[in-house]
Amino acid sequence: MYYNFYNSFASIRNNEFLRKAATVNCIVNMLEILALLLLTYVSSTENYGVHEKMFISFMVFSIAHMLITLYLFRHLRDSDPEDVDLRRSLTWKHRLAVFNWTIFVMSLYFFFRHNKHCEPGVYTLFALCEYLVVLSNIFFHGTAYFDFKDYVFLAKNTRDEFPSFKRPA
Repeated sequence: MYYNFYNSFASIRNNEFLRKAATVNCIVNMLEILALLLLTYVSSTENYGVHEKMFISFMVFSIAHMLITLYLFRHLRDSDPEDVDLRRSLTWKHRLAVFNWTIFVMSLYFFFRHNKHCEPGVYTLFALCEYLVVLSNIFFHGTAYFDFKDYVFLAKNTRDEFPSFKRPA
């Protein structure tokens, strides 16, 4: 969806580097979602090593996606400074990304402090930060509202167009 969104702007469509950045951003976003799915599926008590690797992967892809998104949106804003929706979207994306990165650094601090000193309440602070990282990531993706608010999405039954997909009678 975002790939088509980015390429709907001539300033990206006509710039090979920005087109490639949009493509990379979509791939990174899919990897972020895959890592999040695996992170959700494998609990830390079930398999700590896999859970840890998926959390690291999720954060790497999440941060990369946010950085590339901010870069692309800054370019879009600069190419059309009158577009209020682009400015609003970029502003919220920037705020949420900075919040996400700040909370992530705090979560690392609490995680390592807990593992080194095992102080009461520190793991709770780590868990709180972990939840805030996930929530801020959700809200970052929720800024799609500003980007697609004028779009209409249609779910269509295609059984008549593709007879091989019909259910047996």
